[in-house]
Amino acid sequence: MSHGISHAVLVLLCVVPLGLTARTPKMTVVFVIDQLSAHYLEKLKPFLTGGIPFLLKDGVEYANAFYDASPPSTGHDHALLTSGTYGAVHGIINNKWYSNNSKVKCDEDASRSARVFAPDGTVYPYGRSAKNMLVDNLSDQLILHSYPHAHNTVWSLSMKSRASILMAGKLGKAAWFDDTTGNYTSSRAYFEQLPQWIKNFNKERALSTKKSITWKPFYPLCSPAYNFKDATNYTFASSEEPLINKTHSLKGVKGYKKIYARMPKAHNHFFKLAKACINANFSGKKSDRFILWLNISLLDKVGHVYGPYSREALDAIYHLDHQLLNFIQSVYKKVKQEDALFILTADHGVQPIPEIMRERGYMTARRYDAPTLIKQINEMIEKKFGIKGLIHSFAVPQFYFDQNRLSALDRSTKQKVMDTVKEYLMSLPGIRKAWTFEELEKTIFEKYDLDSFIKKLLCRNRSGSLLYSTDPYTSLYSKKKGAKHSSPYAYDTKVPLIFYQAGRFTKKKIETNRYMTQVSVTLAALLKVPRPSAARANVLPEILP
Repeated sequence: MSHGISHAVLVLLCVVPLGLTARTPKMTVVFVIDQLSAHYLEKLKPFLTGGIPFLLKDGVEYANAFYDASPPSTGHDHALLTSGTYGAVHGIINNKWYSNNSKVKCDEDASRSARVFAPDGTVYPYGRSAKNMLVDNLSDQLILHSYPHAHNTVWSLSMKSRASILMAGKLGKAAWFDDTTGNYTSSRAYFEQLPQWIKNFNKERALSTKKSITWKPFYPLCSPAYNFKDATNYTFASSEEPLINKTHSLKGVKGYKKIYARMPKAHNHFFKLAKACINANFSGKKSDRFILWLNISLLDKVGHVYGPYSREALDAIYHLDHQLLNFIQSVYKKVKQEDALFILTADHGVQPIPEIMRERGYMTARRYDAPTLIKQINEMIEKKFGIKGLIHSFAVPQFYFDQNRLSALDRSTKQKVMDTVKEYLMSLPGIRKAWTFEELEKTIFEKYDLDSFIKKLLCRNRSGSLLYSTDPYTSLYSKKKGAKHSSPYAYDTKVPLIFYQAGRFTKKKIETNRYMTQVSVTLAALLKVPRPSAARANVLPEILP
């Protein structure tokens, strides 16, 4: 053997451990478990026996993976995850925002070419698409670089339209749950008509014929799996009845949204939809790439209402863990294990319920009611300046001012009004800072200052007139009970991140801080397509040295 060949072999042995392959995956499945804060996995590992420990067994686990932008939200973080950049660039600053005093949902599209399909084959008078996303994402890149040697396919599924759409981008295919009819649907932005396999799935499931649904706990409720201090504390969680271990009617306007969508059974159906998607769309050809984005929203839907570590939240995780393993096993019936890549992560964490924190002795935790606060500020402004109803809306962490009233003020009066509101906000315990849009735009933060996370979502014509930051465990809510994710702190921004491909990785736990902007560029490298055009992060070095 020549000296040159020996050196090349040694280099390869250093990069790729013996016995491991570096096969480009034919199928990539990304599980995005809505509201799965990293601390859940740390505490619940003894009770997890399904898909999560399966992926951890021989996967690369990132113990300190963060969204370094705030506020974390389903809309913003799915856009970040797939585009590799922040709201200031991709434009999805939250689930909703206000423009010209009107609310804008992050996935809404008024054009006829984006109308959503109704069950009877017609369309609704409203539309959904990724129009509001200002950049391309990984899904777009996969489709753009399909030809001539490959035919790449991207599907994105969720119970939420915004999650599905912001993962699919403009060129992938998106489908989501219509909580007014109980069917899965999509829009003309993605199809001329709803695909037949989705119609078949809706027909076979026939949710409209079901009268009731039962939440059966994964473990007996006396099990240590539910022996957490918050598990039965419903005092500050919700005015609604507990869901677990009960049978609930599916009839009525709220049957699908308030009952079905919060049930583990709904997510059994969801994984069946994902299997049907693979059966209908996966080619299996060597040169083709197939990516399936799955936003799994059960935990988020119960976590907001009942809070983290409620019985509903805990049991949701146990059911999802079991469902994940069943789904992974079904994937291996379609493709060789070495040809399937799985990523498990979340879109954000969750803040503990402030009132429960105070019960435990953390007395600086507090909840401010946003509608009450807006009323107080508006009354103060009216009394001092004679301007009525200046603040018209709120979306964490910003106040939206009536633009007609604001633009009618001269510069001096406008500055005095803004200073008055900022001074009042910062006089409230737990409110750290407040800025006008223009002030925050010009502020230079120290590297360690978490308020810099807020600036990363600053977007002209979408952000509010006034923004604020809070101390840990202090929140401005639009609801008087339940939990939220609204801050740059670890409980809201630290999420699980696991990569698993049989034969490619060995078990590894990375303690170094990594950031979710790195995920899409790493996936792009693994799938051998260009990275999203606005992404600037580095590839995760533990995945691709």
